[in-house]
Amino acid sequence: MGRLHRNRHALGLALPCASGIERYLKEKQENNVPILAPGEICSAAYRFGCLSADLAQTLNDKMMRASIA
Repeated sequence: MGRLHRNRHALGLALPCASGIERYLKEKQENNVPILAPGEICSAAYRFGCLSADLAQTLNDKMMRASIA
Protein backbone atom coordinates (compact mmCIF):
# COMPACT_ATOMS: atom_id res chain seq x y z
CA MET A 1 0.00 0.00 0.00
CA GLY A 2 1.27 3.48 -0.83
CA ARG A 3 2.16 6.06 1.73
CA LEU A 4 -0.84 7.88 3.22
CA HIS A 5 -0.82 11.63 2.81
CA ARG A 6 -1.86 13.81 5.72
CA ASN A 7 -5.53 14.91 5.59
CA ARG A 8 -6.22 12.80 2.52
CA HIS A 9 -7.88 9.70 4.03
CA ALA A 10 -10.65 9.66 6.61
CA LEU A 11 -13.73 7.75 7.59
CA GLY A 12 -16.38 9.04 9.96
CA LEU A 13 -19.27 6.96 11.28
CA ALA A 14 -22.24 8.14 13.29
CA LEU A 15 -23.10 5.40 15.74
CA PRO A 16 -26.06 5.16 18.12
CA CYS A 17 -23.71 5.50 21.08
CA ALA A 18 -23.13 9.13 20.05
CA SER A 19 -26.77 10.10 20.51
CA GLY A 20 -26.65 10.90 24.21
CA ILE A 21 -28.54 9.28 27.06
CA GLU A 22 -31.80 11.16 26.46
CA ARG A 23 -32.11 9.94 22.87
CA TYR A 24 -31.09 6.42 23.88
CA LEU A 25 -33.81 6.27 26.53
CA LYS A 26 -36.43 7.61 24.11
CA GLU A 27 -35.47 5.06 21.44
CA LYS A 28 -35.42 2.25 24.01
CA GLN A 29 -38.90 3.25 25.19
CA GLU A 30 -40.11 3.04 21.57
CA ASN A 31 -38.57 -0.45 21.20
CA ASN A 32 -35.99 0.78 18.69
CA VAL A 33 -32.96 -0.50 20.63
CA PRO A 34 -32.17 -4.13 19.89
CA ILE A 35 -31.08 -6.23 22.86
CA LEU A 36 -28.90 -9.15 21.81
CA ALA A 37 -28.94 -12.48 23.58
CA PRO A 38 -25.59 -14.05 24.48
CA GLY A 39 -24.00 -15.29 21.26
CA GLU A 40 -26.48 -13.46 19.04
CA ILE A 41 -25.01 -11.40 16.21
CA CYS A 42 -26.08 -8.07 14.79
CA SER A 43 -24.48 -6.70 11.66
CA ALA A 44 -24.68 -3.51 9.64
CA ALA A 45 -23.46 -2.51 6.21
CA TYR A 46 -21.89 0.85 5.47
CA ARG A 47 -21.38 2.37 2.07
CA PHE A 48 -18.99 5.25 1.72
CA GLY A 49 -16.93 7.12 -0.80
CA CYS A 50 -14.91 10.27 -1.05
CA LEU A 51 -15.78 13.82 -2.09
CA SER A 52 -13.75 16.71 -3.38
CA ALA A 53 -13.05 19.39 -0.78
CA ASP A 54 -15.43 21.79 -2.53
CA LEU A 55 -18.31 19.30 -2.64
CA ALA A 56 -17.71 18.29 0.98
CA GLN A 57 -17.89 21.95 2.03
CA THR A 58 -21.08 22.49 -0.01
CA LEU A 59 -22.76 19.47 1.59
CA ASN A 60 -21.60 20.50 5.04
CA ASP A 61 -23.03 23.98 4.53
CA LYS A 62 -26.38 22.50 3.42
CA MET A 63 -26.52 20.21 6.46
CA MET A 64 -25.71 23.07 8.81
CA ARG A 65 -28.47 25.22 7.30
CA ALA A 66 -30.94 22.31 7.51
CA SER A 67 -30.13 21.69 11.19
CA ILE A 68 -30.74 25.35 12.02
CA ALA A 69 -34.07 25.52 10.14
